[in-house]
Amino acid sequence: MESPEMMSFDEDGSSDGDSDCSAQSDEPRKSETESELVKLQRLQEVDGSVFQEVTFPSKVAQAVQETWAGWIKQAGSKEVAGDSFFTMLFDSAPSLQSAFRSPKAVISMRFMTAFSQLVALLDNPTVLKREIEALAFKHLDSEVTTVKVAFFS
Repeated sequence: MESPEMMSFDEDGSSDGDSDCSAQSDEPRKSETESELVKLQRLQEVDGSVFQEVTFPSKVAQAVQETWAGWIKQAGSKEVAGDSFFTMLFDSAPSLQSAFRSPKAVISMRFMTAFSQLVALLDNPTVLKREIEALAFKHLDSEVTTVKVAFFS
């Protein structure tokens, strides 16, 4: 049993330690979590037939944003992180190099700018979708295939 100092009471006088109350309050959280997991699972596959807003659970958005910021901090700067990303990308898929005509430093910073913007918007589905659309329009001259999209996701 909790000490009286640690217990809180609802308006009806029941405490947060009462079994009926805790069962009721856990149920919405559990179904909410399951719903969020289902939404995230749908994102694991590329579906080229729809383009809709994606709502990330706030904890996921925050974790991604913190991880992104931590990675940049660990690299020492956005430039170094961008260079690292560029190197990893083209080591993994050398065939993509021919799609880029600008110098490595320029491409690296473009990646970092675009990804930083998208990561920052993970908790704003409407603006995130708009930014992704704008980014897509910049690439209309590139062939977009499910395989290439899956590679980046």
